[in-house]
Amino acid sequence: MRFSQPSIYLTTYKGKKYVGQTKGRGNDYYGSGVRIRRIKDKTKLKVKLLETTTLDKLNEREIFWISKLKPELNYTSGGDGGDTSAHFTKEGVLSKSKKMSSIVRSQEWKDNIRKAKLGKKLSAYQRKQMSKAKLGKKLTKEHKTNISKGLMGNTNTKGKRFV
Repeated sequence: MRFSQPSIYLTTYKGKKYVGQTKGRGNDYYGSGVRIRRIKDKTKLKVKLLETTTLDKLNEREIFWISKLKPELNYTSGGDGGDTSAHFTKEGVLSKSKKMSSIVRSQEWKDNIRKAKLGKKLSAYQRKQMSKAKLGKKLTKEHKTNISKGLMGNTNTKGKRFV
């Protein structure tokens, strides 16, 4: 459903409900809740407008509708504002980046992420962006050695064989 003004909506999936809010950007929107984002087949989602409101009352009205309908797919009682990352300042982005990079991840967590990404193809745009990010970076001798070790016996490098 396209929302052109601040709204509270109801998304249903297999009979279960999710109540959310949107600032009304005019794009197709199903919700930003964790459980809604995990649903692969978006055609099974049904979205219904509950009410339109003003920006300053969005959180209040979302809390009202969640308490009234008691949706099964909402994690919180509402008023959290959903995904606010689109409104971060550069300082906010840097602060979040610093916090996330300081988190110590277990080896099990790293292995799970690695397995999830294994075999996934990157788009041409993603490859180009990654290439741009690496331009001009100087690698240490140790880093170069580690890359070389990682490529040993690999024949998937444009016909070159590393031994």
